Amino acid sequence: MTHHEKRRYDMQQKRQARIEVDLEPERKLREGMDAYKAALDTCKEPQEGVKTAVMFERLRGIVLSEEDDTQDYELVVTAEQVSLRGLRN
Repeated sequence: MTHHEKRRYDMQQKRQARIEVDLEPERKLREGMDAYKAALDTCKEPQEGVKTAVMFERLRGIVLSEEDDTQDYELVVTAEQVSLRGLRN
């Protein structure tokens, strides 16, 4: 390998290393997104070794106020909205 070829090869290696360093945050972000998608993928049969999370269409609960124990509330959470309404006590 001549001096000129060695210099060209070294410059290519340095350029490739810089590109890899620049793309590292994007690679980590993509890995995180893929892991999150795999955790939320509940429509398919669970595969061995893959964790899945439970997905709710609607969540409903009773809220008790610490300041006013005479009034209770119903809390309903969906993908589009959160609603809170008073209940009769």
